[in-house]
Amino acid sequence: MLTKSLLFGEAVLARACSVCATLLVVLTCLFAAMLSPLLGILIVGGIAWSCRNGGEYRNTHGSARWASIGDLIRAKCIFQTDGLVMGNFRSIYNMTMRTSLLVLFTYPLKRTREAVAIASQGVKNPQPIRLFLPDQYPHLSVYGPSGSGKSSAFVIPAAIEQRESMVILDAKGEIARKTARHRAQKLGHEIAIIDPFGVAEGCGFPRAKFNPALLFRENESTLVDEARRMANALIVETGQEKDPFWNKSSSALVTAVLAFLMVEAKPEEANLNRLRDIVTNGDLMDQVIEHMAQSEACGGLLQRMSGQLRQLQGQTKASVYSVANSHLEFLDSLPLADTLSESTFDARKLAYGKLTIYVCLPVDRVTELSGLQRVVISSLINVLFEAGEDRHRRVRFLLDEAATLGPMESLYNAVQFGRSFGHRMNFYFQSASQIERCFPESQAADFRGTVASCFCGVNDTATAKEVSEWIGQTTVTGRSTQSGWNYGDGETEGMTDRSTNRNRGFSKSESYNEVGRALIQPEEVLQMGKESAIVLLPNVPPILAEKVPHFRRRKVKVLPRIVTALGNGFVVAVSLAVFAGIGWACATGKLTPAAITELRSGIAASVNGM
Repeated sequence: MLTKSLLFGEAVLARACSVCATLLVVLTCLFAAMLSPLLGILIVGGIAWSCRNGGEYRNTHGSARWASIGDLIRAKCIFQTDGLVMGNFRSIYNMTMRTSLLVLFTYPLKRTREAVAIASQGVKNPQPIRLFLPDQYPHLSVYGPSGSGKSSAFVIPAAIEQRESMVILDAKGEIARKTARHRAQKLGHEIAIIDPFGVAEGCGFPRAKFNPALLFRENESTLVDEARRMANALIVETGQEKDPFWNKSSSALVTAVLAFLMVEAKPEEANLNRLRDIVTNGDLMDQVIEHMAQSEACGGLLQRMSGQLRQLQGQTKASVYSVANSHLEFLDSLPLADTLSESTFDARKLAYGKLTIYVCLPVDRVTELSGLQRVVISSLINVLFEAGEDRHRRVRFLLDEAATLGPMESLYNAVQFGRSFGHRMNFYFQSASQIERCFPESQAADFRGTVASCFCGVNDTATAKEVSEWIGQTTVTGRSTQSGWNYGDGETEGMTDRSTNRNRGFSKSESYNEVGRALIQPEEVLQMGKESAIVLLPNVPPILAEKVPHFRRRKVKVLPRIVTALGNGFVVAVSLAVFAGIGWACATGKLTPAAITELRSGIAASVNGM
């Protein structure tokens, strides 16, 4: 509360300084105009020039332009108290004097900080304005190569500032070490760190265990559907398979075994480790199929699935089992087996409480263990679908190195249909081409049309070209000038006379033409500064933003701000003294038209005497 009061007081002082300085300039101009009418005409002309609107905006060959501060106010991307922080914004357009004065004199007192920030956009070094991604844009994708600051400028700040429940993919354990304690102590969250190999050691929380098979076994009516979703997460289908039969049959096999375990097994045996045991043991698998054939559970669905599995014979059966085991071989790890043996937290709290889940893996084994990430993320996404629609629910998924997940139907469903269930999906890719790894074929176009996008540190030409094409073309006016000299001599001689003529000429012409040009060329995207970012939102012009790493946000330069505040206070005090003096002069008759005329005559006499 004290900090907010100090910031508000600082803004009020800055606004008062701007208003007083403006009034001083106006009074000075009026006084100068009364002394010299010619000077007054020049001053009025200068003010009119400063307050002019920009030139006509042409869009013959394209209407792309960078977002202005007005665009961001309308989109609710600035001056907000909630939303995902995307960095800072500084307008590239000069604010006209008329607009600056209108803001300073008309904004209510409670919006003083906004007024000062907007008015500063017309100066050489404008004040940075915090840029937010409002909730009307629920999903975000950030593109930047390794070392471009995705984690420090986007992932970690989101984990520090956002109060909703979260699921965070943390390949190195860095995010957990830097944010878990803060989310527990400051935001009141329960912390669950799924960390089989101890890469997040030192964050102060024990390793969590998670058994996704226990989440949905209580609801028998949807149990088989949930088993199928888990199987789809375990069996990776890229769409590039020559014969999809093998993956689909493997998925049916895993679905059947999972459904059997969720219905018939004891809680301590209904897990992925037992799934692996059964699928790798042919005799045990046959026993499970026989048991399913006699089960009446799930309305007879287990019997139906057992019949499907019995149709697999000979080499086909062996091949299906082999393909299924190739997808499940990541489970052959003692640390992983221990992590998946039971659940030490209730994942359903994502939907109804305050829970932050970190999934931490060694960076050199992320691809190898993608199956673990897939089944965990898919299960947690489906927890929200199972909880039903709730437009007030917010659960943010921060998926760093999202391309390692591969294609998942649950990811696509969360992006396309999950908004009303509370899904807020944030994807972090190294380039735009990685989208196809998670969303193949037509899903990629759906993804691009749904999410907000942010590009930073782009260093590959394919992504640079895509950014340039997405932003589009603008209309620019070209000017060509042509000039030339012509020179000639002539001489005529007759019988009695002789004449000489000489001519010279100069010609100059200018022509203007409108042409289309990309608002930003691919090479310009590649050459952007390391702190710059381009943010693309649906129905909003492209935004030039400034990345702000989390370690810079905490640094407050106290001394310069104190000096600035003292300077503003001095200007306000001097202005008030001047205004008081003018008021006293008017009240006592010292400042009258006759006195001004006498002063002007004295100045003219002094000038003539010189």
